[in-house]
Amino acid sequence: MTKFEALQLYKNWSITKNDLFENEYLSEDIFQIQKNNYVIDIGWYEGPNLFYIYLIKDFEWEHPLVKISAFSREQCFLALEYSINYEKILS
Repeated sequence: MTKFEALQLYKNWSITKNDLFENEYLSEDIFQIQKNNYVIDIGWYEGPNLFYIYLIKDFEWEHPLVKISAFSREQCFLALEYSINYEKILS
């Protein structure tokens, strides 16, 4: 998936943080978008060496609607697409 294709996925969302494309340095907080009462958050966790992608509703971080682990940025894009489509079903 190209950067342009990924940006088209979340064009109706507000970008809170977007270091997933621009930054080679990985950190726990690298990507976050919001739409109404939903948040999609992507972070890098060094211990397991994985990205985690969360879909959160009503800021209930303890009970994510979606939690996906990914080994690469490319897998993050697929998880992002899945999370956005899942939010569309719920809305």
